[in-house]
Amino acid sequence: MGAAGFGPGASLLGIAGAGNHRWQHLHKKERDVAIVQSALAFLAVTLVGVVAGGGGAWFQARQSTRELVASAPVCEGATPGKVQLSDAASTLIEIPTIITNLAGENAPWVRLEVSVVLPAGFADKTRVAAELAQDFLGHVRTLQSMQLAGGTNLHYFREDLKEIARIRTSQDSLDVLIKTLVIE
Repeated sequence: MGAAGFGPGASLLGIAGAGNHRWQHLHKKERDVAIVQSALAFLAVTLVGVVAGGGGAWFQARQSTRELVASAPVCEGATPGKVQLSDAASTLIEIPTIITNLAGENAPWVRLEVSVVLPAGFADKTRVAAELAQDFLGHVRTLQSMQLAGGTNLHYFREDLKEIARIRTSQDSLDVLIKTLVIE
């Protein structure tokens, strides 16, 4: 009987210690089960939230797309699938590549390649291209690198170039296309 702890040499402390060890073992298993159950409950709630959020976003996107399509103006005479790549009433002139440094100390270098859209019958395109290159060069040299950072500033820069082109061509310039803008 001594093997089970109930024999003549067993003490209360030994019996209590043996029982306590079993209790700790059972307690650890219960704790592990509780942790696993909590983790599964957390994952289930998270999954329900993700599905509900994704489904709501998908439904919202479908509704807004339908509203945009329904509110879009219908073009009369337009045939779907045909894209007009050029306009016979306009011509594209290449401005010589501009390489210069920006304003300020330790200013980075900039390389700018631009084209300008002019009416087809515009006279003396090479002279205007050279003058526009000088005007654009003068404008770029006044800029700092932060004035070219980001989409909004790039839009403002393009609008400035368009205004310079309109002034130089006596309002005949139709558009300015920035082909390359590299800042080093």
